Amino acid sequence: MKTTIKANPKKIKTIAFTQFEDKNFGKKGTSKREFYEAKLNEEIIGDLIRQARQKQNLTQDELAKKLGINKSNISKMENNIKSMRIDTLMNVLNVLDAKVMIRVELKEGKRQLQIA
Repeated sequence: MKTTIKANPKKIKTIAFTQFEDKNFGKKGTSKREFYEAKLNEEIIGDLIRQARQKQNLTQDELAKKLGINKSNISKMENNIKSMRIDTLMNVLNVLDAKVMIRVELKEGKRQLQIA
């Protein structure tokens, strides 16, 4: 005797990613959302460091030696385990021959500063 199981298809509701962020991390401009976006940016920076290092066929140990720091610090940067100072980030990117652009926007008066 055959048993047939009929699936009960449920409609899956889809939403835009920005709606997901608004719902789970607050609207833009709120402290909760700013914290989320700052952490996301740190994750992206770590991933970019890893990609640049691997593109140059460098191990974490080799990059660390070029920078005069411990290999564990490279791992922490790439995995966003430890925040890094801006001078450390600039040194890492310089060793990796990466172009750096910093853009600062001030809310009052919409003044901008861009450093390339």
